[in-house]
Amino acid sequence: MNPAAVSLRNKTTTLVFVVLIVVGGIVSYKGLSRLEDPEFTIKDAKVITPYPGATAREVE
Repeated sequence: MNPAAVSLRNKTTTLVFVVLIVVGGIVSYKGLSRLEDPEFTIKDAKVITPYPGATAREVE
């Protein structure tokens, strides 16, 4: 049988099935532990060196 044809004939069953999948996904997402998404720090540095009289191209 063609799954698309069965889905179109049984619209209520298909809708209930889709709603159950969506609700199950939301419940599963809420149940994830925080260890799955740990915090991390982004280390960033900015170095500024004065070079009087030089252009940006010369410094680079």
